[in-house]
Amino acid sequence: MYGLQGATNPDAIDQQKATAFVDALTQFDRRMNQVVVDSGILKGIPQGRLKAAGNALFITQWVASDGPVKLSNVPCSGAGNAP
Repeated sequence: MYGLQGATNPDAIDQQKATAFVDALTQFDRRMNQVVVDSGILKGIPQGRLKAAGNALFITQWVASDGPVKLSNVPCSGAGNAP
């Protein structure tokens, strides 16, 4: 896992606040994914193709302080199941 930029002591991180932040981010991500699914823009695209496209993405260095991060083995939920 990548550390927080500027955090010199991982034990100093408030785990309760970090957990709440990650939970809120997860909820936001699910809502935004549902907006895409509901729009129908992904209709007809096989889930495997969507997953392959997602696995090919990289987070740029300005996002991750440790350099580019390949998003692999990320579960693809819902998007490929659009009606």
